[in-house]
Amino acid sequence: MKRLHSVGLLAGLIALTACGGGGTNDAPPTDEPMPQRMIDETNLASLPRWAVDTLTTPLCVADGYDDCPLQAAWANGLGDGRVAVWEPRRRILVLGTDGTMTAVGDSANPLNVAAITGNGRGFRAVVADDAGWHLVDLDQRGKETRRQPLPAASPRNIIGFVGRVPIAQRLAGMDNPEGGRLEVDRLDAVTDSTGTRLLDVQIPWLQEVDGIPLPSPLFATLPTYTVGEDGSITWTEGQRFEIETRDRTGTPRWRLAGPLGPPITEEEYAARSSEAQENYTSTPLVEEDLARMRRLAPETHPAVTALVRAESGVLYIAGPRPLAADSVHWIRVSPAGEPTGRFGLLATTRVLFARNDSLLVHRPTEGEPWELRWIRLLPPE
Repeated sequence: MKRLHSVGLLAGLIALTACGGGGTNDAPPTDEPMPQRMIDETNLASLPRWAVDTLTTPLCVADGYDDCPLQAAWANGLGDGRVAVWEPRRRILVLGTDGTMTAVGDSANPLNVAAITGNGRGFRAVVADDAGWHLVDLDQRGKETRRQPLPAASPRNIIGFVGRVPIAQRLAGMDNPEGGRLEVDRLDAVTDSTGTRLLDVQIPWLQEVDGIPLPSPLFATLPTYTVGEDGSITWTEGQRFEIETRDRTGTPRWRLAGPLGPPITEEEYAARSSEAQENYTSTPLVEEDLARMRRLAPETHPAVTALVRAESGVLYIAGPRPLAADSVHWIRVSPAGEPTGRFGLLATTRVLFARNDSLLVHRPTEGEPWELRWIRLLPPE
């Protein structure tokens, strides 16, 4: 999920929201004090440890010749129990309520899907291609039945879905010397150009010069969020362990704060700098770029590296991920903001979707091909 420059950050934002399958939050009445909880390393270590049960067989293992996602998989609940998994310019995998998995769409000319939700027995997708951004209706076989333009959509104003909720998120004001802003709106309809503002966060390092984004700092992170069907939003700025849930009116319902991530070593700064230079092959970084990326870099690893909401409202929060880490610790948080357990996953594991205490994950196997599978979390006996 980490991206090394502003262009990549723009392209990847909507996928973060799609990790949450909707759901609601069991928030207290508005006339009661807002719960604010603090947890430290000792509290985290004392949480009950949940076991990770890998179910019998993977849903698929990518070999490059089938429809199994190779690396950049995303997922979203379709609102009727089905789950869609997709990778841009590959067919869509639909996980049925009966345990089946079906590939839909044109295998010869797959769509460049940015987001997808359910639409009756079929689907509704946001598609970005050479013709621009469009809202495309698909039947249950993935055949296109209707297409309409989305003039408000662009690489900096991405429109998509969390569950069935249409969302617009944009990076604005990047020409401001104080930094740009991440704005998130809940739309009444996916074709709307404006909606209800759910989140508005300033990001000091997010800047551009003459319309060109400046390289982001080493180990930079963007806010991560997930939206509930009830209009609530749970979000974190990522660098610090601070999670907040707001209701549909924008009123904070609860907050959870925890420890910072571990310090970033000079070896890690050097490794990430080398990685960034490799990714900027078309426009090589100059010394001024590298100096800025290091100067604005945080001193500690981002404390939150993933935020996933189950359909039940339960949250799964991933902790820091140092470069040499083999595993990442996760905590389970109730819809009311109370930590209820902890577990560990390999650092290479991406959690795409959560349903109750089952996680849909995408991860490399020992032979390196990526697999898609469900894993189940088991509470302590």
